[in-house]
Amino acid sequence: SGLGIDAALSREYPYCIGKGDRKGADRIRDLVTSFGLVTAAAASGLVLIVVFVSGGNWPSYLFWGLAAAPLMLLTQRFSNTIIGWLRASKQFELASAQIVLSGVMNLALILALASWLKFFGFLLAVILSYGFNVAFLLKKSSFKFSFRLDREVFRLVGFGLPLLALSLLFELLRSIDKMIVIKYLGFEQMGIYGVATMAAMLVAKIPDSI
Repeated sequence: SGLGIDAALSREYPYCIGKGDRKGADRIRDLVTSFGLVTAAAASGLVLIVVFVSGGNWPSYLFWGLAAAPLMLLTQRFSNTIIGWLRASKQFELASAQIVLSGVMNLALILALASWLKFFGFLLAVILSYGFNVAFLLKKSSFKFSFRLDREVFRLVGFGLPLLALSLLFELLRSIDKMIVIKYLGFEQMGIYGVATMAAMLVAKIPDSI
């Protein structure tokens, strides 16, 4: 829903800082944050409309899972934007600390709540984990933004949209890949195949993390 605009933050913000244009950097931060939250709110509204108009006969896990999705989307979008800003402004220690603390908090909440409330505990744990991320980042960082939307948003989206399209095509290819495995080999082989591909993705992420 963000149309790839976060990619523009990681490129444009440090570029403005590098050439001494602090006002330009702040403008990019404000535009990316505002556009990201507006599009997340719009997507969340559409999800809620579908849930409460059509979800009366759905299984409870599907109804409440999608009903909780807007809170997850808004909090995750906001925290991801702040983390992107931290990296763009070279505040790597705080960004790294957040990643570690978020993982620990997420694990602790899921273990505590999912074992007690099952699926609903899992949903609550994820929402609380994302809420923790936002609260921690706002408290520990100097991140502030003013709501701003203008025509420059189109330029920023134009930079990130091809990267988003590439990611979507990759996910489409992976989905087709999984469907073919299920059709010809079955769900058990799909599970084995899924473990192998997940391990490969984790290994590929190690250099990115470093």
